[in-house]
Amino acid sequence: MEDLTQETKDDTLDFIAEAQLCEEFISHFESDPVHGSKYEQQIREIGNGDQKVLSIELDDIVAFCGTKVNSQDRTLPQRIEQNVLRYIDLFSSIVDRKSVKSELNSLTQTQNTIFNSQIDENEKRKRELLLRTQENPDTQSQIPPELTRRFNLVFAPRKKMVSIKMRETNAAQIGHLVKLRGVVLRTTVVHPLIQVVTYTCSACHTSVYQAINSRQFIPLTNCPSPVCKTNKTSNTLTLLPRESKFVKYQEVRLQELTGEVPVGHIPRHLTVHLHGELTNQCLPGDLITLTGAFLPLPATGFRRMRMGLLTDTYILGQNIVVERGSLSGKDGATEEELTTEEMDRAIDELKRRQGLLSILTASIAPEIYGHDNVKKAMLLQLVGSPTRITGDGMTIRGDIHLCLMGDPGVAKSQLLKVATTLSPRGVYTTGKGSTGAGLTAAVLRDPVTNQVMLEGGSLVMADNGLCCIDEFDKMDDADKTAIHEVMEQQTVSIAKGGVNTTLNARTAILAAANPAAGRYNRNRTPWENINLPPALLSRFDLLFLLIDQVDDDSDRNTALHITTVHRTLKAPERETGELVSQPVLREYINRAKRIRPVLSDEAAARITQLFVDQRKQESMVQNPQSYTTPRSLLAIVRLSTAFARLDFRTVVDVRDVDEAKTLVDSSQVVLDGTGERGGDRSFIRSADDIPYIIRNMFSEKQQAHDRRQQKYTGSGMAGLFNRGDYEDEDANLIELDDVQDESDFDPNVLSLATVRETLTRRGVSVEEFTKFLSENKQLGIFEINEDEGTLSLVESD
Repeated sequence: MEDLTQETKDDTLDFIAEAQLCEEFISHFESDPVHGSKYEQQIREIGNGDQKVLSIELDDIVAFCGTKVNSQDRTLPQRIEQNVLRYIDLFSSIVDRKSVKSELNSLTQTQNTIFNSQIDENEKRKRELLLRTQENPDTQSQIPPELTRRFNLVFAPRKKMVSIKMRETNAAQIGHLVKLRGVVLRTTVVHPLIQVVTYTCSACHTSVYQAINSRQFIPLTNCPSPVCKTNKTSNTLTLLPRESKFVKYQEVRLQELTGEVPVGHIPRHLTVHLHGELTNQCLPGDLITLTGAFLPLPATGFRRMRMGLLTDTYILGQNIVVERGSLSGKDGATEEELTTEEMDRAIDELKRRQGLLSILTASIAPEIYGHDNVKKAMLLQLVGSPTRITGDGMTIRGDIHLCLMGDPGVAKSQLLKVATTLSPRGVYTTGKGSTGAGLTAAVLRDPVTNQVMLEGGSLVMADNGLCCIDEFDKMDDADKTAIHEVMEQQTVSIAKGGVNTTLNARTAILAAANPAAGRYNRNRTPWENINLPPALLSRFDLLFLLIDQVDDDSDRNTALHITTVHRTLKAPERETGELVSQPVLREYINRAKRIRPVLSDEAAARITQLFVDQRKQESMVQNPQSYTTPRSLLAIVRLSTAFARLDFRTVVDVRDVDEAKTLVDSSQVVLDGTGERGGDRSFIRSADDIPYIIRNMFSEKQQAHDRRQQKYTGSGMAGLFNRGDYEDEDANLIELDDVQDESDFDPNVLSLATVRETLTRRGVSVEEFTKFLSENKQLGIFEINEDEGTLSLVESD
């Protein structure tokens, strides 16, 4: 018995020494010798009502304890991280003793009005009673310190503290300070949480206080004062809400990062409890780094009987940092790799590089061969266009929607994954694994209040970001209609379960789908292959048909590229020079999105003329393969603005409009029929395909020449100018209006203007075409006569 008493005394002495060490840190730690004690100054601000949160940085404790001689004192930061709740109470009691006197002085000096005087007198009475309680703990009318506490004490983690995976939290971390990353799945409404209940006795007029430390409590009914106990009075206590202490309380549901989920497992979830000023710091869809105490959550009532020895867990939030990284969690290399000065220098150097657009395009998924136009469109989608709000409140969306439809094996899903990592808020989902409620929002019951609450789906979580939907064609028709409103109005309207509200879903959509039969069928029309509702299809700004076609040169280049990536684990070197790293590219995109370009008069006139000409051209065709609507015009505007953003310009000029029109034309090559005959390509996967396209133009011209000779033998050139006699099925081979003399029908000669126009429609920029001409002079693939403006085949010996 004597040994047990001695051990208890030793423990008490250790606790007293620990409290003295903590109080010494609060009183004497100086981060700046000019301003004195760092935390004493904050305590004075708390007493004056200017500060509500006291954040104690563990790095400060490490620096303070590093000067101590006692080895036990130097391990104080580790003991705090292993028993967070104990040290929160310990530091709070120290701050209470230091702040009560300053609060009494502050209340004495701020009695102005009668109303404030009554409130201040009440607060002053409570603090005087608390001060007597601290000086004489045996006082019968003890007041809980939480009742007059006007601050929330939290611990800020050490900067070198490593975050752990959510599924690595186990029984060994119970009570410890943990740091982890996750995606906010849902947040509850901020509710008042009672901490101290105050009663008054109608018999003896004594104030009774009840501190609440659990999720449930039983209100007191009998007064514990000696007078009421002697008189044996009962049911004399009345609860006083105005005298009680309430704090802001919010629950957050945190989901494991998709990049940390093992194959075949479902994501883990954790409940986070936030108090005071930590509430309302994150929204559904945010990627956050959370630091908090990992604690058990005891069950009560029938749930306790059913769970037995098991218990739920939660995290008591201490620090929240909202990140800008990808929600997949695989982009561990963020802007932290480079300092602000290094990042500014890298972006300034990038702006001065020649052929910036080609460099940025090549830096997107360089491990994937070709698809230059698709990557350019993805770059524009990531940059986007500013949202416009008219004077009457109408919103014109600025996000660019992109759809990739093509054969299996053309790297559609890989492109979607890359786009997810580059977007500040990228969400990846599949069409077959998502329902309409999973994409928009679901109505659930709040486990705390049992009230109806909303849980945002993928589109809501990707607000101000990018939502990538793979297997878009596998979605049910009812689920496809759920995203109609999101794609145009960028909102989600909910009217079910007694909830009638509208959520923001300002997200760009990148969808990938397969044709109707799994692969592109050339015996069907393009729209039969696409098999998407017109109402949904018209909402996409760009639609690319990626067709896997057989070509020896391209297949060899693709195979060499893939084998090089597998052998070296990096993309082969390109002629554009050094590629841009993902952190720099992500920061470049983020800075470009801050620019808000406006249309110049010339650009507006150019867009208007293009729209009118396109509509007129479609009206002259009996069965047009594409339809131009006002949404098509808005797509040109958004793409042009995105081009200007990439160049950090505040004005959209005609060059941007022409580049946007070229990109739109390249995405519609298959739709106009030019990519459906023979082995012709519907798109250019790389600039190396330019010689192939030109050779194919010679082949088509030779075929047209042979058919004309068979049909017009002996009739001479005059018969060719009768439009009624000339009905060539391949209308894209040659235009009769361009015929000038008999040399135009030479199958071995092409006009440079015709070649340039055809390649432009296939997505080749002016810069790439000029580069091809210069390289051709060295390689001698074709013979170019710049004086006559012709291009001809090189005659073989």
